[in-house]
Amino acid sequence: MKKGLLACIALMLAGLLAACGGGKDAPQTADLNAFYESLAQTYEWDDGYMMEIEEDMLDSYYPGLKDIPKKQFIARTPMISAVVSEMVFVETENAEDADKVVEILKTRVKDQAEGGAWYPESMEAWSRAEVVQQGNFVALIASSADQDAIKAEFDKLFENK
Repeated sequence: MKKGLLACIALMLAGLLAACGGGKDAPQTADLNAFYESLAQTYEWDDGYMMEIEEDMLDSYYPGLKDIPKKQFIARTPMISAVVSEMVFVETENAEDADKVVEILKTRVKDQAEGGAWYPESMEAWSRAEVVQQGNFVALIASSADQDAIKAEFDKLFENK
């Protein structure tokens, strides 16, 4: 009887410990392509509006980013538009690389906000842009019209995970 009771208590404690610690240590996952496609549909970014930032432009926009190993990577912006709308979503292989991506993307935001975007309205929009990190996932969200909503949607990807 005592052995059965001790076994039951041990199982309950193991269950409680697993429930308490599982969320913090569990790896985060998200399909960034599916996430971007849902944004494109929601915000009606028609085919051809948001273009992939090509490799030569990547070096110009985000120096050093190409050298960081990535599991997933999406970088889009309108090629011709007065409206600020630049999205970068990255999953790195480890936290150290994610921290490097954060610094590179913050430099882009700072440079654009301090004159790189040329027009006062564009520089103002860039000053509200955000670089968000969720574990090994990093996002640069720069949007004149939908900044807060897109950030909230990115954050939702990682709720309860």
